[in-house]
Amino acid sequence: MSARRRLTGSVAAAILVLFSRQVAAVDYWVFFTHKLSPTGERVRWDRGNADGDAGDWPVDPASIRSVLDTGAKLRIKSRWFNAVTVRATPDQLLRLRRLAVVERAQAVAKFRRAPTVPTVPFDARPTQVDPSFEQRSQIGVTALHEMGFRGSGVRIAILDNGFHYSDHPAFEHLRANGLVVAARDFVNGDDVVTDEMDQLVTGNETVSQQNIHGAQVLSVLAGNDPGRLVGVAPEAEYLLAKTEDNGSELPVEEDRWIAGLEWADSLGADVVNSSLGYTVWDDGRGYSYADLDGQTTLTSQAAALAAARGIVVVVAAGNEGN
Repeated sequence: MSARRRLTGSVAAAILVLFSRQVAAVDYWVFFTHKLSPTGERVRWDRGNADGDAGDWPVDPASIRSVLDTGAKLRIKSRWFNAVTVRATPDQLLRLRRLAVVERAQAVAKFRRAPTVPTVPFDARPTQVDPSFEQRSQIGVTALHEMGFRGSGVRIAILDNGFHYSDHPAFEHLRANGLVVAARDFVNGDDVVTDEMDQLVTGNETVSQQNIHGAQVLSVLAGNDPGRLVGVAPEAEYLLAKTEDNGSELPVEEDRWIAGLEWADSLGADVVNSSLGYTVWDDGRGYSYADLDGQTTLTSQAAALAAARGIVVVVAAGNEGN
């Protein structure tokens, strides 16, 4: 092969790579101008009313169809933000931004997963009652338990990566008493939040640690194996949502978290717990400290909307950073 032909082939390959990058689909939030009222009327959407009754009106199906007609692929719907997240190419994005029903579109950011922190071995030395007694006493739970407050009548949602230990003895009371009211896997799109094989996004969960962390969080709240482990609220009702994919270099789970929060609200959650956080983007950028003002990030806005609806939103406060 001549040098010229080799050069021509190299240039063609380079152009193909550049072209493939240009048409790569990216995730976007698409915000709509109108909502669908209970009477079926399309009403101009005022984002200042997101914490009122209008915030729970559904996203207009016709608006969604207009966006999907561009070829964009639907991911998540959000009634609070009157928006959807979609996967779209640059050409599809250009076309959907021209739609009269679209107020604006913005990219869904991507995060880089923080390094895994090694697990600290559990110290099973006996205490006054059981190994978890010290944990409960440090936050005043033992006094509440002695008064008979063990979570009965409270509905708690957990947004996490899954719940691997659903068959653990400490959770037997949840199964026996029907205390897990509902479950939803927002990552793979089904209603199973424990180990499954051949999952769409998370693959074979029976050989991974995909669903362990959520189970650990659930044990702190709902565990009830007297003499070994007693949680804070073993008699509460639980809603279990899988919103996190443990893989690295993932698209941001922000939209799934918001979908999980709205799902929890629709099922009457009193408390929503998320033992997770987002810090660094895939490209090394992320939110600055000034951005963490409760107004800039959609997750912060969604948390505020949930609080306005009477939900106690509990989020992890660290494990890393300053």
